[in-house]
Amino acid sequence: MLKNKSDVYGFLTNLNATIGAKNQTSLPPALSQALLNKTFQLLAANLTSFNNTEWSQLFQNQLSLVLPEVTADQLSVVPPNISCPFFQAVVKGLSDQFPKLKPDKQQQIYKSLIKPYLTQKGSGCTEQVHSSTWISQNLGSFSPIPTFAEITTFNSNFSALDALSSLTPQQVASFAVNSDVGNSSVSSSIIMGTLQNKTDVLNFMTYLNDALTSKNQTSLPPALSQACLNTTFQILAANLTFFNNTEWSQVFQSQLSFALPEITSNQLSTIPQNISCPFFQAVIKDLSGQFPKLTKDKQQQIFKSFIKPFLTQKGSACAANVNSSTWISQNLGNFSQIPTFAELNTLNANFNALDAIPSLTLQQVAGFAVNSGAVNNAASSSIVVGTLKNKPDVFNFITYLNDALSTGNQNSLSPDLSQALFNKTFQVIGNNISAFNSSDWSQLLTKQLNITLIQVTADQLSLIPQNISCDSYHVVIQAFTAQLQNMTVNTQKQVYSSFIKPYLTQKGGKVTCYNQTEANSSAWFVTNMGSFFTHTSDTDLGLFANESTQQLFASDPACMQLASQLDLGKDNSMYYTSLLTSSSGFSLSSLPDKFLCSLSPSAIKNMNSNAAIGLIKKINKQCHNPSSGSAAPAPTPEQIEVATPLVSKLENISSSTLNDLGASAVGLSQTQINSVKDSDLVTSLSSLSNVTGWNIQQCKVIVRKALNGNFKVENMESLGSLASGLPSSKVQELSSTQVANALKNPQFANHLSSAPSCLKSVFASKLVGNYNTPSTLVNNIPSSLAGFIPKSSLNYKSEKPVIQDLINKEWTSDQAAMFFDQVAASETNFTQFSSSVLQGFTCSTPSKLNDSQVKSLAKAMLTQNTLLEEQQLNCLSRQVIKSGIPMDLDKYPKEILWFISSSNYTMGGCVDYFTVVGQSNISILTKGSELRSRLLTQALTCMNVTNTSLTDNHVKVLGQLACDLNATYIENGPSSLLTQLSQCGSFTTVQQNSIGAVIAKGTTVYGQPSKWTRETMTSLGSLNGCLGKSTLNSIPKKAIQSWMKDAFQSSKLSRKQCASMVSILTPTRRRRATGCDAGNEITASNVQNVLLPLLYTVDQLDACLNSSVLVDYLPVLSLMPFTDEQLAVLKKKLDQAYPNGYPESVIPDLGAISFLCTESDIAKWNISSVDTLEGLISPGPPNNTAKLYISKYVDSAKSINGPALNVIGNQYICLLTSAQLNLITATAISEAKPLSISNCNQTVKDALYLKANTSFQSTASQPLAYYNLMKSYLGGAPAADLKNLATKNVSMDIGTFIGLNPEALKGLSVDDVKGLLGTNVVDLKANQDNSVVSAWIKLQKQSDLDRLGLGLQGGIRDVSQTSTVSTISSTTMTTRTNSAPPHGTVLGYSVFFCVVLAVLFS
Repeated sequence: MLKNKSDVYGFLTNLNATIGAKNQTSLPPALSQALLNKTFQLLAANLTSFNNTEWSQLFQNQLSLVLPEVTADQLSVVPPNISCPFFQAVVKGLSDQFPKLKPDKQQQIYKSLIKPYLTQKGSGCTEQVHSSTWISQNLGSFSPIPTFAEITTFNSNFSALDALSSLTPQQVASFAVNSDVGNSSVSSSIIMGTLQNKTDVLNFMTYLNDALTSKNQTSLPPALSQACLNTTFQILAANLTFFNNTEWSQVFQSQLSFALPEITSNQLSTIPQNISCPFFQAVIKDLSGQFPKLTKDKQQQIFKSFIKPFLTQKGSACAANVNSSTWISQNLGNFSQIPTFAELNTLNANFNALDAIPSLTLQQVAGFAVNSGAVNNAASSSIVVGTLKNKPDVFNFITYLNDALSTGNQNSLSPDLSQALFNKTFQVIGNNISAFNSSDWSQLLTKQLNITLIQVTADQLSLIPQNISCDSYHVVIQAFTAQLQNMTVNTQKQVYSSFIKPYLTQKGGKVTCYNQTEANSSAWFVTNMGSFFTHTSDTDLGLFANESTQQLFASDPACMQLASQLDLGKDNSMYYTSLLTSSSGFSLSSLPDKFLCSLSPSAIKNMNSNAAIGLIKKINKQCHNPSSGSAAPAPTPEQIEVATPLVSKLENISSSTLNDLGASAVGLSQTQINSVKDSDLVTSLSSLSNVTGWNIQQCKVIVRKALNGNFKVENMESLGSLASGLPSSKVQELSSTQVANALKNPQFANHLSSAPSCLKSVFASKLVGNYNTPSTLVNNIPSSLAGFIPKSSLNYKSEKPVIQDLINKEWTSDQAAMFFDQVAASETNFTQFSSSVLQGFTCSTPSKLNDSQVKSLAKAMLTQNTLLEEQQLNCLSRQVIKSGIPMDLDKYPKEILWFISSSNYTMGGCVDYFTVVGQSNISILTKGSELRSRLLTQALTCMNVTNTSLTDNHVKVLGQLACDLNATYIENGPSSLLTQLSQCGSFTTVQQNSIGAVIAKGTTVYGQPSKWTRETMTSLGSLNGCLGKSTLNSIPKKAIQSWMKDAFQSSKLSRKQCASMVSILTPTRRRRATGCDAGNEITASNVQNVLLPLLYTVDQLDACLNSSVLVDYLPVLSLMPFTDEQLAVLKKKLDQAYPNGYPESVIPDLGAISFLCTESDIAKWNISSVDTLEGLISPGPPNNTAKLYISKYVDSAKSINGPALNVIGNQYICLLTSAQLNLITATAISEAKPLSISNCNQTVKDALYLKANTSFQSTASQPLAYYNLMKSYLGGAPAADLKNLATKNVSMDIGTFIGLNPEALKGLSVDDVKGLLGTNVVDLKANQDNSVVSAWIKLQKQSDLDRLGLGLQGGIRDVSQTSTVSTISSTTMTTRTNSAPPHGTVLGYSVFFCVVLAVLFS
């Protein structure tokens, strides 16, 4: 229908009018397509001649309704060479219809028409046109479609800044990324000014990221980044509070990531501080991602202004339900390297660095290691050091450690960390260590590993090669010396024994690192040992150099100066001093004052009287000068060895001389003391009374002379240290008030602690007479005398004991038993009780307490390390487990387990049970006792030990139980068994022989005896007493002499034990007397040497000991470990000195010599004082000899009082005859300590019971007090008295019951025994095989025994019971054949016959 241009225009005009009239804006697609096709078909030939008006008319008016359906093919009819105005007219028409175009249609139009045209002519359309106008004219609504790059291609003169309002955010973003506009703050601000809201911002940031990604860029110029950040935070500020986690993540992890390297603290301050942890973590995640791009300053700014403030407030809250490693990752990210370890702890109160070690820097790990206190074991130290991967890590870490230590004013690490770091360092150094020179060693140990040296171990010291040069060795020693003051003594010893000693002995007999031609070569001790010289020994020094070379080194000025500054210890000081004084040409005047205290007698051989007194004054000033507020230290045995020959050089001793002697006065011989005028001696008492270290005989002689010189005994407190010499008879003469007043002087009372027991007893009895109540007595008795108060004087009766008064004194268990029940019942806090009070627990105590109190009491006994006896423990354990075994059994004394079956142990299996038993004090039980033996047998069974071969683990479990293993176990046991046995108190002869045989093999941990040192013998402990002859003779003489001297002086070995060794080590064959070799005479210069028995054979002793010397120093010589043969020499010489018998003043000092005295010798003696008797009894003479002593004393004294009973004591009380027993005074028993009479014959028991019953009858109205007083004497009690006691609820223990008179027990019924034993009656079952218990059971009716409910069998059956048994048996047997007599009848007759016999013989 449409034929030409006019038809088209006319139709389109009418169509538009019609559609407009109907308010329609479009046609159906098919119609639109038809019209477009027809229009472009008819107009195609004319388009090239179209003018601007025509183009505008066509695209902006006629075709407006159909253009939404235009296609690329249809638009292709538009000539590509039309002018800009014509093109712009077309674009305007199409732009007007843009909203109606589908997106793909928009793209088609752009790609097929607009882009091709502008690519060709875009720049030509820009003349005199603003870029914004250009976009409007040439792109119109299609401007969002091209990229910014395409726009600049279309228009090479395009200015985006001029056209910002016409550009999309995506195009602006591309412009920002692809131009240098971002370098300008002004331009950047203009760009960001186009963003008006949150959506604009978020979209723009997305586009920026896309643009950067397309260019493989990750950041913008600083100016643009700042502008982006400012605008973003400005626009979003109001909304940030309401952001959710997704939005925070979007902003910081997506949109702003490119700008974050330029973020400022002001910008971050817009983020609310109250945001949640997840929101904060979202921010941190992106900031952390940008961390490498941040400058150091920027990193610090972000941490300080944003992260730290937030975490300070909410750090711990953000740690909920995550470990510390995750917390660091979420809340700090890469910023975790900025805070110090201390700050991390502040930011998260629950921070666990060990969990986060991989996330920490070495510097933070160092801060953790130094300041946390958590790196204190091998496991944590391994984790810390495990972070160090290479050599730089190790040394950087050490640097940080030093910084952290310095900051905290610390100087050491934990032992485990030190050791782990030391090991790691040597590991990373590896084989390079062999090439180290002295400079390398200095760098390593002085500057790097110095902080680890104070914890170094033997294994680590072995990492230092022993073949390093002397220069390197000296550097190493200097490094260790610099740290010595911070090392423990044990570590110092390890450095010496594991490094220094091996290095210095590696050349055998040649002195290591010594060249006598070099300057200062004699300062060898200083150069090669430094301050570690204090840990050497005379034995070791002998390995380093011979004696003459040692003397050279010792006398070097540098060494003398060093030694003067060190605490060498007694033995090293003695040896070093001997090296100096024995050096050729050495003058004693040049000896440093410090070593005056370590002189040996050989150093003063040729000294005259004047020189001696001068040296004495110097020694007193240096060695015995009291420090402020304290007494002068007592002289050591070695110092007395020097004082004796020094003082022996003095003549005409006056009071002035005595005052000058000071502490050296202990060297005075008896002859010298006796030579002093009595008056001079009294004048000098003020000086002599302050001297400590006197022996008893010196005290007695001085006091005797003082009394002769008109010294008044009532002034005895002025005797001071001489108080031990007071005759007990003189004290007895004083009134109680005088004695009490004297004892108010604390110094005097303290000096009595070393007085003989007899004298202490007299003082105590005097105090008892002065104070009429236990409370006043307890408050006023000095601690040194508390143990000598008679039990009866501690009977408080109705008076209430005050625990605070009691806990400050030391009591015996017998004393404490007198008041314990009273204080236990009135107190609730048993932890305040002292051990000596707690040992007063008796089997009656639980009746005064409830179960809870008993358990608290038992726990206190563990805390206070209270020593209880077997019967006490038995009673205690019964009460503890009465209501079941406690779950906290480990808080009770281990000994309680003895009375609990391993099957009932609630804290583990039987091995666990016996492990605890093995740690208990087995020595409480008598060796060979039934209980002790049973525990060992059960322990072996528990561990399935079926043969005699033990393992180390067996020994560990057995513990103290191993002390009872038989010879076969010992001989087949591991080395650890000997170590365990060394802690045992005693052995049987068979055990001793086996132990000695095992040690003699030389295959034990102690090695070959020929290589032993004094330290080896010390470590043997009680095993020394088991050494056989071959072993003792193999030990180096120097070692055994040094050890024996120390052991004897420190009382580790008794005189008898040492004498036994001496008898093995000294020749026994007598030889023809040849006189004493010159210089070997026993004089004041060597008489104090306790090794004299080892140094002199019997013949030499006879030849070299003068009788006058023996008499002068008898108190000293009689205590030495001489053999019987040597003692015989001493006795012979005493007999020569006193042919008419020994004076009484000499007798107390005889010591072991008295054992050799015969009855005829003793007959010549006068034993008139209890002091003399005590001197004879205390060494423990044989019974027959002791009996003679006692008889001699009783014949003289005509009575036996309390002090005398104490002297006779448990060991000899059974020796008294009936006549002597009758001489015990009425008050003696009550004044004396309790006597154990269980080993006495019944006559003695009966007599002592009668004496005791009379003494204590006044307390009979107090059953428990009476029982406690009488307990040790009940073995002599008759049946009637026991029956009476059975009604008093005394809770007698089973041990006391077994000690009762068997004849008396026959008169006790079952009810009587039940009354005596109380709750302890159950112990009858466990002891039913005991002869005493068994005999009593056989005498009781079985029906009565059955009432006890203990299952005791063996009693007399009632006739009715027998008849019943007979009848039942007969009835039963009637079913059997009649060919044999009924067995029931036979049984009935047999039982009846037994009953009749029992009755007849009862």
